[in-house]
Amino acid sequence: MQNRASSRTEMLNVLRLYDQFLIDYPERFVAYHNRAELLKQLGLYELALRDTEHCLSHLPNFAMAWCNKAFLLNALGRYQEGWQCYEWRWKTDVATFQDPGWPIPRWQGEDIGQNKLLIYAEQGLGDNIQFVRYALEAKRRGMNVVVVNHSPLENLLNYNLELHGVPYAANNSAIGGLTCYVSMMSLPHYFATTLDNIPYPNAYLQAQPTFIEKWKSALPSGEKLKIGVVWQGSDKHLRNHQRSLNFSHFQPLFSLPAEFHCLQKTISPDDVERSQRYPNLHLWSQHIDDFSDTAGLIEQMDLAISVDTSVAHLAAAMGKPTWILLSYHPDFRWLLQREDSPWYHSVRLFRQSGDYQWTYILDKLYRALVQKIQQREQTQ
Repeated sequence: MQNRASSRTEMLNVLRLYDQFLIDYPERFVAYHNRAELLKQLGLYELALRDTEHCLSHLPNFAMAWCNKAFLLNALGRYQEGWQCYEWRWKTDVATFQDPGWPIPRWQGEDIGQNKLLIYAEQGLGDNIQFVRYALEAKRRGMNVVVVNHSPLENLLNYNLELHGVPYAANNSAIGGLTCYVSMMSLPHYFATTLDNIPYPNAYLQAQPTFIEKWKSALPSGEKLKIGVVWQGSDKHLRNHQRSLNFSHFQPLFSLPAEFHCLQKTISPDDVERSQRYPNLHLWSQHIDDFSDTAGLIEQMDLAISVDTSVAHLAAAMGKPTWILLSYHPDFRWLLQREDSPWYHSVRLFRQSGDYQWTYILDKLYRALVQKIQQREQTQ
């Protein structure tokens, strides 16, 4: 607790230094961009947006400032402006934003008739899961598309694309007859997405029947509520220290009369050892080969509780009741303050407060889970 409180105090001290620096050097416009990032971390989004816009008024070709503006606008729910600004990411030197550089034009929303458009997955696995819905939307609009997903998701997502009649191709395979290409994460802009017209906010993915049967037979039978849990994301994620929790944070949940099933593919040896104290907590990491297995396991759950990871996206995209724990400064897709999500109607968001502590929000989640278990028992 002291470390988190110190972190906020340190950020406020740095903010005072920025304030004084910009008083002394008001023409160092990049400093406004840097201060905006700090203001965003502190939850002061409108002030951050003001600094970003001031920076851009003097440095109109500063691509990272445009990206920062996109993050701020999207977090504030101003999607039509935000997704347009996000197209500046191709002009940055950020590795995750690099254009794949196919020798055909990048699609920019123009009418291409029935010419073939390649839609490819960009950035992380959660992004792929969230934005593959736009491939379904493109097909619904009558466009001639072919989709390429990230390799760990191909088995699951290509199965679902086939259900919707959407052509796909294997990652790194040769694809003929293409006219142009576009990232899934550019389609919210070109399809004029707002908070009110996000496509497929209900279940748009389902587990494959063979994996449903596999996991149905693997799980212990019983009448108790089955709850999938994820307390840790990938340590390769840049914001993993902000989004992930320790096993100890989830321990109070495991004292409740429910069956808990860990949905993580990777579990630390220490957490494996700690889990042995809880006979109602089941670990399946050694039996999960890819996301088809994860989806089959999720299908058996009554509820998923997760930090902000790709598994949370998958459970939500399957329409499973999903409770997601968010840090005070969340990813822009979760917006601000609200407990629901226009992207996934089955989601409930539990947000960390400005003290950067998890204690209060985990207590709130615990009480909500007690109530859900009691309601389940009353209906049996």
